[in-house]
Amino acid sequence: NECDMSDVIACFNHNINTILGRTRSGTLTLKVDDVGLYFEIKCPNTSYGNDLWESVTRGDVDKCSFMFVTEESVWETLDGVDVRTILKVKKLYDVSLVVWPAYEDTEAAKRSFDQFKKDGEKVLSNLAKRKLQFRMLEL
Repeated sequence: NECDMSDVIACFNHNINTILGRTRSGTLTLKVDDVGLYFEIKCPNTSYGNDLWESVTRGDVDKCSFMFVTEESVWETLDGVDVRTILKVKKLYDVSLVVWPAYEDTEAAKRSFDQFKKDGEKVLSNLAKRKLQFRMLEL
């Protein structure tokens, strides 16, 4: 809750040359709840915005990632594997649609407003299963 999310961008594969939305401009909305980070992007009507929209629609791009700076974390060895647990995030820089996520428990999906209204109950039940999810909104 103390994480600085005042100026976060959304992009593809953490590439700042493919900005899809930004909190400061109101084209990216972030929400944190008990499940994780949820975000919505108002996708730009640009060549890369339209191309990425199509890739998400086809299912070619279906994962998410985020870039941040930690404030507090701990390391431990579990069954011979070093595991880092992040306890507190200081600043969030970007949320990205990605091909190869660091965490497989992420989800990326395209949903138009009409489909959102039609599938409202289904969407709400699916939200409980997500760790990181986003919606690209049609303008």
